[in-house]
Amino acid sequence: MAAGMNHLEYEATILNTAWGMIDGMVNHNIFVKQELCGKSNLIFKSDIHARLFVILLTDFLSSVKFAQSNIKTPNGDSRPILDHLKKVCQRPKLGSDLSDLNKTVSEFQSWLGAKITSNGVNLSSIDVYPNIEVERYRYIKMCGNFAKHNPARLDRDIRSFRKLLKNSGHCVGWDEAYFGLEQFFERFFNDMFWFHSNHIAEFLNNIRWYMFLYLRDEYIRSVRRTYNYEGFDTYDIPEAINDSVARTMYWDLMNRVSIRPYIPHFVVHEAFKKPHPSESIATR
Repeated sequence: MAAGMNHLEYEATILNTAWGMIDGMVNHNIFVKQELCGKSNLIFKSDIHARLFVILLTDFLSSVKFAQSNIKTPNGDSRPILDHLKKVCQRPKLGSDLSDLNKTVSEFQSWLGAKITSNGVNLSSIDVYPNIEVERYRYIKMCGNFAKHNPARLDRDIRSFRKLLKNSGHCVGWDEAYFGLEQFFERFFNDMFWFHSNHIAEFLNNIRWYMFLYLRDEYIRSVRRTYNYEGFDTYDIPEAINDSVARTMYWDLMNRVSIRPYIPHFVVHEAFKKPHPSESIATR
C-alpha cells in the first residue's frame, strides 16, 4: 500500500469518484426524462448531449489521476476507474458484499474489451472502404476525443487510425488519415455508439445502484440527524480515515447514499444488446 492512503480511504475515494462520474453521464439532463419500466429505450436530448456523454465516458475509461499529491493509489498505479472498482471489490471495507458490483464491473469490462469488426466502413474521402477490427473501448475513446477536440489536436488518434487501417490492409499517409477521420467518426459514433449507448447507460446505472445498496448499512451507522435551522446531516467518519481529502470523499459519498439514485433500475431492450448491424464480434 502506497504511503498516504490505507484501504478504507482508498475505497471511499474510489466509490465517490466513480459515483460522481456516473452521475454526470446518466441523468435527465443528458437523456429525455421518461417512465422506465419493462424494456426501456433511452433517448439523448440532442446530438450535443450524445457528444457530451461520449466525452464524459472517455474520461471514465481513462486512467484516473488524482490532483492531490497526498492521494496515492495502491502501488502508486494509475488505471481506469473500472479497474479501481475491481480492486475495491476484492477487499471491501465499508460493507460486506460487493458481489453484484463485482459481477457488473466484470461484465462491462468484458463488453468494452470485445474486439469487433465493422465491415465496409465508408471512407470515400480517401477512396478506402476497409473492414476495421478494433476493441470497443478503443473506438469509444477515439470518438470521445474527436467529439472534444478539433482534428488539429488529434495526433495520437490519427496515429491509432492509421494503425487500424494498416491492420485492415490499407496503408495511408498522415494527410489521408486526417481527411478520413471524420467519416470514421460518422460510422463509429453516429451509428454504432448511439446504438450501444442504451446498453452502456444500463451498465453505468447498475454500477451506481449496486454502490448505493452496498453502502446503505454504512450510511445508517454513520448518519447523525441534526435538527437545527440548517437541516444538514452529519456523519461519524470511521477512525481509520485520517487523510483530509479521503474524509471529504467519505462525507460526499454518504451524502450520495442519503438519496436514492434518481434514475431507477432499468433494463434496455435485448435488441440494443446485440451487435450493431454493421459490426460482428471478431474471432480470435
